[in-house]
Amino acid sequence: MRVVTLQQVGNGDEHTGNDDRDHQGEEGNAGQHRQQKLKSFEMCNVPSKKTNPTTDITIVMRANRRKTPTGRAAMALNSSRARAKKGRLRRYCPTFVLITCAICRRGNNTPGSSNLPNRENTMDDRGISVKLNLKLEKYVVLQGKLSVYHTEGFLGEGSYGTVVKCTKLDNEELVAVKVLRKDCFKEGKKEAKILRKILQLDPEKNNLLKFIESFKYKGYLCLAFEILDVSVFDFIKSRGFVPLSLSEIRVIAQQLLVALNALKSAGLVHADIKPDNIMFVNHRSQPLKVKLIDFGLAVKVSKLWFVGTVQAIGYRAPEVILGLKMDESVDMWSLGCSLAYMYLGYNLYPTHCVYEVIRAIFRLNTPAEYTNATGYGTQFKSGIYNRLHSLDDLLKTRPRPMNPMEREDSLGFISLLKQMLLVDPEVRITPGDALSHPLNVCWYIPLRSE
Repeated sequence: MRVVTLQQVGNGDEHTGNDDRDHQGEEGNAGQHRQQKLKSFEMCNVPSKKTNPTTDITIVMRANRRKTPTGRAAMALNSSRARAKKGRLRRYCPTFVLITCAICRRGNNTPGSSNLPNRENTMDDRGISVKLNLKLEKYVVLQGKLSVYHTEGFLGEGSYGTVVKCTKLDNEELVAVKVLRKDCFKEGKKEAKILRKILQLDPEKNNLLKFIESFKYKGYLCLAFEILDVSVFDFIKSRGFVPLSLSEIRVIAQQLLVALNALKSAGLVHADIKPDNIMFVNHRSQPLKVKLIDFGLAVKVSKLWFVGTVQAIGYRAPEVILGLKMDESVDMWSLGCSLAYMYLGYNLYPTHCVYEVIRAIFRLNTPAEYTNATGYGTQFKSGIYNRLHSLDDLLKTRPRPMNPMEREDSLGFISLLKQMLLVDPEVRITPGDALSHPLNVCWYIPLRSE
């Protein structure tokens, strides 16, 4: 791995006081006193058969001559420029990818302990806090296309808006209504389109969130869904982060594999699987019955390459981090990380820095070695990923099972996890193979009587 430099040359973004005095005396030579700014970015050279892995690439881009914007306008401009640069790099140099390890996106950072999965927050893509300027208190009536909804309370808040608990006035059925921010209207329309396609897959049979309708309320786009119970993350949190048993994980894994198999048959990728987006339907009346939710990042497989970065950091597949070709196998990687979270009670990989994720997967340089080689620091945090040498070491995190049947289940689970977390997406196990693979079929059969 070799570090190369991407340089940006500015032409007159700023003027000093001396430049103003020179401009008054020599108007024709004002351009000679403008300063140039150099900004360096890190790039990671990923070897490829089509390119020379030892070649340095320097890209020079000229900045705009207009007056430099400030405040939020500057942040928005820098964000759009960064996305444009990243798109050009991926188009013309697919074997090179920007590694933003020292400056991680604020929206992807995990608040609090590093053992928690990434939680959605109210940061937009510029890192600016955005609130939903709409008060949805109790007893507000939302007029939909198919029904009228009566708000009952607040369920949660995410990066795209607010989720409220509602009652359908025609049949008294409880539903969840997601009210999106006005600047997320386009994303909401895309999510509604994906959800309508999922309706054709029989959501109840395939363990997918059931979509009811979309409508507008005071200029805000609203999405109505069936109401569910609690997410896997919140459930484990309520237990003091005590991990699930293998028998519980087996039932949940089987349902999620059915869901991914259905999405694959429709040519769709969820692109954001994590414990937060796996919800119990009703943990009391239907124990361990789960559904896959939140299709805000879902996309067709054919368009996945153009989306760019998907998935939460700790559940992000290597090919996504490295900017390589992506397909539906990215969901299998995220599912493997989610199952490992259920088994451990904390994340298998770091959730705060993409370099730390790659280092944990490939066992690259230590943070000190990386800093000495590049001059940049990494956001190092302690975790289980620093103590594991292979996935086989997961067996050491639990007491050795005395029952031979439990030992067999443990080995079957680790065998499944290894195939789901293969670095090469082309050989990573598919949902269909995982459901019927001879090495794992004993792990997926219904619960044996104790």
